[in-house]
Amino acid sequence: MPKVRTPLSRREREFVRLFLVGKRGIRGNATQAAIAAGYSARSARQSASRLMARAAIQDAIAHYDQKAEIDAVRVLREMQRIALSDMRDFADWGPDGVVLKPSTELSDEAAVCVAEVEERRRTRTEAGSNDAAPAEIEDRHVRFKLHDKVSALRDLAKHLGLLRERVEHTGRGGGPIEVHFFLPRNGREADSSAPSARPVAALSNGRHDGPDNGSGHRGG
Repeated sequence: MPKVRTPLSRREREFVRLFLVGKRGIRGNATQAAIAAGYSARSARQSASRLMARAAIQDAIAHYDQKAEIDAVRVLREMQRIALSDMRDFADWGPDGVVLKPSTELSDEAAVCVAEVEERRRTRTEAGSNDAAPAEIEDRHVRFKLHDKVSALRDLAKHLGLLRERVEHTGRGGGPIEVHFFLPRNGREADSSAPSARPVAALSNGRHDGPDNGSGHRGG
């Protein structure tokens, strides 16, 4: 009777995914993939070795959904095309005006960068001078727009780990965060909002200020 393999857990499936299509530094590195999947960093090397030795993990790696991998690679490739797009691939301009290049001359890499192409035409009649008959003039307005290059660069940089977001916390009105400590009275646990709680210290910007103990020094 063939041996029945235990289904992979969510964390084990995440390990397989990260090992195959994770970010640079994680993809192909079993130890880093284990850490990124949630295994302890202390024993990540042992966990990675144990995981890679399991037949179920090897089978999951061999039969990983290739379509999902291709889609991930394609998303990154198109993001890269937009981030590195160059307007000179789409138009020529100079003292005589702007001339868009025909779409048939655009490469596949350039074509994916185009977000919008719109043309508006309006015919107006202009009175002729002296005895000349009125003339009809056609005005053309062309709108050409690429996908947001700056956003694509930012997203690509985040994916590659070049940008890290930092969150800062501040107190009321943008000032420092104040932390107050309270001691219980009569051996009972005190609520910080209760009037019986006696404040003994306040922290602000890393500074410790305690109540005056009568000796001219602050207690702490």
